[in-house]
Amino acid sequence: MACGPPQTCWAVELSQPGGLASASLQAHIGLMVHLDKCLDSLRSLIADAHTNGIQMAEKAIEDYLAATPPPAQKEGLQTVQQAVQTHRDAATGVHRSFADIVNDYIEEKMRAFE
Repeated sequence: MACGPPQTCWAVELSQPGGLASASLQAHIGLMVHLDKCLDSLRSLIADAHTNGIQMAEKAIEDYLAATPPPAQKEGLQTVQQAVQTHRDAATGVHRSFADIVNDYIEEKMRAFE
């Protein structure tokens, strides 16, 4: 896209070769996709609060960790834990209990980083 005088406009596809996105930015964006997928799954599972969902929540966390390079796992898991805690604080009854179980699982995973 180009605009005439008095201003000039540019359209740059960031993810295309020659675009402005660096390899590290593209890698970061890729990690965010895995984080978003994990958070979406956990959000839905906490909302449902079905006991069968516990294994699916654990799998969502495991899948996230498997897709994330070790240096980024701790920080990412902390982000997941904060999101679960936010949902837990707003929840009641079985939803809160489910979020507590998910948080306990995250705590177990976090101990591996100590």
